[in-house]
Amino acid sequence: MKHKLFFSFVLTCIVILLVLIGCSGAATDSTLISSTSISGASLSENPSTESSPDATNTAPKSTESTSIPTTTKIVTKETTSIVTYQVAFVADDNELNVRADSGTNYEILTSLAHNVDNIHVIGSGKRVQDIFWVPINYPGGSGWASRYYLTESVTSDAFCSDPNIQTLIEDLRIVIEHHDGGGLANLIYYERGLLIRHDWWNEEVHLEQDAVEQFFSSETRHYWGEASGSGLSINGSITETIIPFLEKDLLADVETKCNEIIGGGTAGILRLPSEYDSFNFISLYRAGEEDFDWGTWVVGIEFWDRVPYLVFLVHYQWEI
Repeated sequence: MKHKLFFSFVLTCIVILLVLIGCSGAATDSTLISSTSISGASLSENPSTESSPDATNTAPKSTESTSIPTTTKIVTKETTSIVTYQVAFVADDNELNVRADSGTNYEILTSLAHNVDNIHVIGSGKRVQDIFWVPINYPGGSGWASRYYLTESVTSDAFCSDPNIQTLIEDLRIVIEHHDGGGLANLIYYERGLLIRHDWWNEEVHLEQDAVEQFFSSETRHYWGEASGSGLSINGSITETIIPFLEKDLLADVETKCNEIIGGGTAGILRLPSEYDSFNFISLYRAGEEDFDWGTWVVGIEFWDRVPYLVFLVHYQWEI
């Protein structure tokens, strides 16, 4: 009887001990799971100095994703490595202001000469009144500048070997032949418009897109500057003062040059206004039957998102 009681007592103790061990093991696992959850939350919300190296080491994996950019900085770096800009439409005796923020009321940080390049646009920009401002990095600093005075940089070699340029020139000749204002409007960038000079030294006339669409029919009169020799004012509509030269010069047999102005005999000089120094161009020269009966048009071309558009037309002829 005593042996049976002792055996029952020992058996009961063994059962109780096994139960206690099982409970202790379950509590430890629960503690580990709870601890892991808390550590995970603290890593993402408020990393400690010990967990920072892990977070830093895993970041490059995220940057490889092509669907969701991780930061604006990374996107900017990729964008600016493809397209650079240079100052445009600024004369050689003038400079482009770079300001602390988007507006003419902000401090001028520096001024960029008319031929400064290696400029990067580092954000989408914003319009303030009539000016569209973009944030830029320039050699030596950063700030905000007017987008109007920046143009995409394209090397002369890349420009002159681009087959799209010849296509653009042929399209220009076609729209002139057919008096196709809508077709001409398709050759310009809508935000830039088209700039025309009756003579290189005279003032430019800026046409917005809607005016370009009416290019061959508009009766709006413009002041084109002064005539060579006489100094008389040149006033008239595009149909009166510009289209006759375009038709005579560009619909004839022409000689073309890339980034070189060609022309006939003249007492004047053949050059671009310094405001256009940043642009690539095609020169189309019509030789005349007489020494002084010649005409040249320089067609300025600008790239927007690597697509070429007409930006200016400058006329050259014999000067006294």
